[in-house]
Amino acid sequence: EYELDDCILHEVGELPELIPKTEDSTTVSADKEKRRKEQLKRRRKCKRLLIERIHDSQLEYVQDKQSPKEIWTTLKNVFERKSVASRMHLQRQILSMRFDGGRLTDHFLRFDKLVREFRGTGAVMDDIDAVCHLLLTLGSAFATVVTSIETMAEENLSMEFVKCRLLDEETKQKGLGVDSLTAGNEAAAFSGMKMQKKIRCFSCKKEGHKSVDCTEKKKKKPQYYQKQHGAKANVAGTSERNSVCFVGVSGGEPQKVQRRVKWFLDSGASDHLAREKELFVELHKLSKPIEIAVAKDGEFIVAEHAGTVKMFSVVGGRSVECIVQDVLFVPQLRYNLFSVVRIEKAGMRVVFDDGKALIYRGDEIVVCGARRDKLYELDFRPFDCEKSLLSCGRVQSDSVLWHRRFGHLNERSLTDLARNDMVSGLTLTVDKGVDQTIVCQSCIEGKQTRKPFTPRGGKHSSRVLELIHSDVCGPISPHGLDGNRFFVTFIDDWSHFTVVFLMRSKDEVLGCFEQYEALATAKFQTKVSRLRCDNGGEYTGRRFKQFCRTKGIQIEFTVPYTPEQNGTSERMNRTLVEKARTMLLDSGLRVFGCETFVHVPKELRKKLD
Repeated sequence: EYELDDCILHEVGELPELIPKTEDSTTVSADKEKRRKEQLKRRRKCKRLLIERIHDSQLEYVQDKQSPKEIWTTLKNVFERKSVASRMHLQRQILSMRFDGGRLTDHFLRFDKLVREFRGTGAVMDDIDAVCHLLLTLGSAFATVVTSIETMAEENLSMEFVKCRLLDEETKQKGLGVDSLTAGNEAAAFSGMKMQKKIRCFSCKKEGHKSVDCTEKKKKKPQYYQKQHGAKANVAGTSERNSVCFVGVSGGEPQKVQRRVKWFLDSGASDHLAREKELFVELHKLSKPIEIAVAKDGEFIVAEHAGTVKMFSVVGGRSVECIVQDVLFVPQLRYNLFSVVRIEKAGMRVVFDDGKALIYRGDEIVVCGARRDKLYELDFRPFDCEKSLLSCGRVQSDSVLWHRRFGHLNERSLTDLARNDMVSGLTLTVDKGVDQTIVCQSCIEGKQTRKPFTPRGGKHSSRVLELIHSDVCGPISPHGLDGNRFFVTFIDDWSHFTVVFLMRSKDEVLGCFEQYEALATAKFQTKVSRLRCDNGGEYTGRRFKQFCRTKGIQIEFTVPYTPEQNGTSERMNRTLVEKARTMLLDSGLRVFGCETFVHVPKELRKKLD
């Protein structure tokens, strides 16, 4: 928008007077020379003030205009839209505008802007119509003040008066919001207490509870309760609003060991209790059976065997081996129970926060769980399902972590980094004589390639920047967040130091090479002698060849459609693409649709597919 408002007019002072009504270039007399020079000075000032307020992207419209009147007329013709379509669009926005519940002053600013633009198209909207449209944008929260405004006479209504009334109403609502809510809660609580005192049980004739919650009724009719609720857990007596913890369970059929084993965290159990014999890696008979009291008074369940359970917990996508000893085997249980008391005795701690249960060993999380149906279920997996995928020690877990941090680096290079202390902060305890074998599913899927070509001996460079290998890779789909779809590499043959530039199109190769040549020349105080690349148009172009001739760089082109001759660059492209593809696979981003990559023709496949 280039229509100057009052603020800008006040700032530039005489700007409206500086724009002449006519541009007649008449010959002035000698006695009016001073006046002509002053007028010319004012015109230049006006032109400068106008151009300073035009965005750089819009200067093309007024580039060939000489006088301020031509500039002003051009801008009005281009940007001051007075068509019927613009008027309908603005009127539709005004009618559909609604107060979103934020600050009322911000709503007024948006409304005034639309009204000002609507009037700028030549449409007529008086103050009464603007007030009506503003009141229509408000919701039910301002219904009272809107009704009072509707009853007023039109001669007493103004936009400023209506806005003041609405702002006063907003302030009053904010001031009474907390107090009214607190008073309402107290009234509701008091009413609930009075109502609860009046409740009378029809079974025992006592007040304070309903017949469905009567304990006397349940004692008299145990068969009826068993028929309605089945073999459910007996829990510690708490209300429905509080969390419950299993102490013992009776009845139910044993469930088979699946990939996920249900273990519930129990703060009332004195021992770990398991109901599935398949979970035990060692089981022995107790010399004296142990009686376990359940919630129901006078009832017990008996554990005749105990042993060791070996499981794996899943914490942050990794598996942690858990060996639990002295676990009682109780087949009568409905679920497996994990004792909080035994966890604390073992020197660990349990933290409940935001619907999650975390078991810490020192500062490390070894078991995690989530709240499900008012109980905390731990994420355990049986030993048989996970032992083929797990490593054999703590070193393997650290190796996998650092392998992923370094862009899925191979195990030999990772071991060299740890042995030679080449990376500060790399805490990896590695056996000095054995390289760790890392089995990474993402690497297996993302780094499959055909067998390499037979290597042939060649003459290598003898100094830095004597020979530079270069190649462009792309287009890559999907493109990056910055719109980059290509990247170009420059590899020094002597040191194999690689520089990568991201590009939106191939025509940026020349700019990238100019930047690389200047950086390398300044750093090593020597010049680039040769550049080896393919026959791509980005290298065979006139401007690229002219730059190389100016710098004395000899270009060595490979045979067309023979990427094997530019193997150094092609191998680096493969390394970079494999890292990106492997990190995408390792991120866990779901693939939408069926995986039919084998049916896609080779010439249509993308780099990161």
